[in-house]
Order: sequence, then structure tokens, then C-alpha cells
Amino acid sequence: MRDVLRAYCARLFGNVFFIVGNVLAFMITFFVTLKGRGEIPLHSINSDFDCAMLASLGIPAFFSLFTAIFLGSEYSGGAIRNKLICGRTRKQIYIASYITMAMAVTIMTAVWALAAVIAAKELPSSGYVMVCIVKVLFYNLANIAFLVLVSLNVANGGWVTVIEFMSFQAGTTAVFFMQALMCYVSGAVCSIIRYCINMIPYGQWLSLSVLAEENIMLSTPAQLIISVTVMAVMSVAGMIMLEKKDIR
Repeated sequence: MRDVLRAYCARLFGNVFFIVGNVLAFMITFFVTLKGRGEIPLHSINSDFDCAMLASLGIPAFFSLFTAIFLGSEYSGGAIRNKLICGRTRKQIYIASYITMAMAVTIMTAVWALAAVIAAKELPSSGYVMVCIVKVLFYNLANIAFLVLVSLNVANGGWVTVIEFMSFQAGTTAVFFMQALMCYVSGAVCSIIRYCINMIPYGQWLSLSVLAEENIMLSTPAQLIISVTVMAVMSVAGMIMLEKKDIR
């Protein structure tokens, strides 16, 4: 699997779209963090880091397109078939694909965090900042697990792009709708909706942002466990689907 992973990494670090995406991630986060507190019309902003957390939505937005573009060539160029002919297993291809995209997410998360810390004139406690960075990384890793599942199990690159970008649109809309719905319910129904929100990566982003209502927040361990669970379930499901897929 090492040679497959090495080839993916070489493609990743030479990909112009990925390089430009990281440059933009730094610049956008820097200026939103630096200027956002005075420009964004939200009274709930308490520190510059709150503006950086709003900007962090750009990470899953970017990967909803980049994952489809980067992994789409596996079918359009016949790369996945050639790897199988050369003796690589579907499991090896899937794991290498996920590790590569996980590395890409980790790099962009680090770029976002660096820009936020450099630009912020006022930060909350270092412990709070570190917890937020870890949560951002983990819910994005869970999101990537879903995107890789789609990319490696839908042969049509156009459909992959549509599905993954629409999943971003649908996910963000759904979590805001469920947050609003929680104002009209209580008890067990409220708890179920809270967990549903946090099972969607964009819901965890919302829970960390100044746009969140207090009743959607879960504890840090609970959110991390949910992210790891989603990551594992999506990865296992994706590998099983790929094993059964007819690849021509």
C-alpha cells in the first residue's frame, strides 16, 4: 500500500488547486479574524477567534469540491482499474485514498489555525483554542470519510461533484433547520435532534460558532466520539461497497 499512498501524496502536494486552496484559506481566515469583529454584524462575537471559527466553514466547503476533483480521476482516467491490474487490492486503494485526504484536511486545518492565531488581537484561553482546533480537525475527518465513500463508489465524476457539493449545501441547511426546530420541542425529542445535529459535521461547526444556540452543544468527549464513530462507519461502509462494485 505504501507505493499507492506515495503516489497519492505526490499528486496531492503537486496539485495546484490544493496549493491555491491553502493560500486562500490562510488569507481569508487572516482577514476575517483581523477585521471580522468590527465588520460582521453579530453582537454575540466576544473575541477575534469567534470570527475565525466562522471562517472555518470554508474547510469543508473546499473539500466538498476538491475531494471529487482529486479522486474523480480514479475512474475517468482508469487509474483504479490499473492499480487493480498491478495487484493492489481495493482495500489498499481505499485506505490510501482516505489517508491522503485526511492529510490534506489536517494541513488545511493547521493553515487555518495558524492564520487565526497570528491575526487575532484577542484570543480566549489557550485551552479553549486547542479544544476548538481538535474538534474542527475531527469533524472534518468525519466529513472526509463520507466524501471518500462517494468518490470511490460513484464512477461518474460529474455526479460525484454534484453529490458532494450538494451534501455541503444540504448539510448546512439541515443543521440550521434542526436548530430552529429545537425551539418548539422539549424532552427526548430535543435530545434526539441535538445528537442528530452533532452527527453532521456542519452541525459541530455550528455548535462551536457564534450562530449556535446553547441547547445544541454536546460535551467535548461526546462530540469527538461522534466524529470518530462517523469516520469509522463511513470508512467501513465505503470499503464494503467498493469490494462489491463492478469496476471496468
